[in-house]
Amino acid sequence: MYHLTRITIDPTVMGGKPCIRGMRITVGTIVGLIATGKTIDEVLSAYPYLEREDVLEALIQVRIQNILPEAIGELVVSAIRQFENELGKGALISIDPEYTGLIR
Repeated sequence: MYHLTRITIDPTVMGGKPCIRGMRITVGTIVGLIATGKTIDEVLSAYPYLEREDVLEALIQVRIQNILPEAIGELVVSAIRQFENELGKGALISIDPEYTGLIR
């Protein structure tokens, strides 16, 4: 399983919602943008203090937890595959063919 290092939960930041590196940007915000069809580059442009790995971990967290409806989940999987294509096949993660989570 991919070990998340950039996702933080602090009750004093954004009401304890999962955030990126303690900043006031939630995992839900990032995933919501991807779910509406924004590209990873568009998300990074809108939030220049984020790094590509921040977006990746946000997508991985929701995928691991299976908290998204199927249609949104497919957009998340597509975004993760984009990361894999950029870094080379199998460089980061693989999608479980049973669609129950991510495996390394």
